Amino acid sequence: MGQQAERRDETKNSVDGSDVGGSVIQAGSIVYLIRNGLRKVEVLVGAAVLTALAVLGGLLLPNWLGGGSSSAQGPPSAPGHPVADTDTSAWNCWESAVVPGMKITSQGLRPLEKFPRGGVRASGSSISIVLQGSNDEELILTGARTEIVARHRPVRGLHVVNPCGSEAPQRLFTVDLDRSSASLKAVPDDRPDTGGSPFRGWPYAIKRGDAEYFVVRAQSTKYDTEFRLAVAWRSGDRSGTLRLDDHGKPFRITADTAADQTCIARKGQAIYWLMPAASSTCPEER
Repeated sequence: MGQQAERRDETKNSVDGSDVGGSVIQAGSIVYLIRNGLRKVEVLVGAAVLTALAVLGGLLLPNWLGGGSSSAQGPPSAPGHPVADTDTSAWNCWESAVVPGMKITSQGLRPLEKFPRGGVRASGSSISIVLQGSNDEELILTGARTEIVARHRPVRGLHVVNPCGSEAPQRLFTVDLDRSSASLKAVPDDRPDTGGSPFRGWPYAIKRGDAEYFVVRAQSTKYDTEFRLAVAWRSGDRSGTLRLDDHGKPFRITADTAADQTCIARKGQAIYWLMPAASSTCPEER
């Protein structure tokens, strides 16, 4: 899902063979710094003028010799690297969650309009990822894998689904969280009414202003899993791994095998409704 330090000028002026010896630093009006006679003032003013001319010459001479063009160059730009943004907050079509403590009666429930408070995203829920480069250097994304942080027993509660109409096709990947260090695999978008979507495997090329958008569907039948995603990349002879998480904490997906199941039924002619899985109103295939 990228510091510069200021450098202080330590140049010092020096006056020898006069009543003033050692280093001289000009600050403010020199008349107020020297009060011991006209000769000292004259010497110091002369030194200041010569120093100013020397500095001015050092700045202008290279330009004159180079035909008016400066030979100074800025620091080289930093090598490019991938940057990412992740989102797990959406409650998209066919997303689901296990909600501890939530109950359902024989009358069923109206589908939830937003992600349920206290819920844990269930197997098959998606993670949205946008990847792009930090500058105009092209980077090649060569693959991605999971890094398992922790596994627990599946969450108990009510398994609820967000049914809705068709959506735009997505560049979709799946990953099996029941396996350690599983690879992300590109698959067609098989949600109802999306019409599928073109898909291909790795690699993908990114740079600044040329991003890739992915949706990762994480699946588990055994665990409540905390994990990160590790995206491998290369550019020329450089390579690295970008680790993605949920804004500082691991992603989390639970199997729904310990939850009370629901089905999606019709109430009337056009309204979706969540019903207990044992209800006679549940369709035969769900």
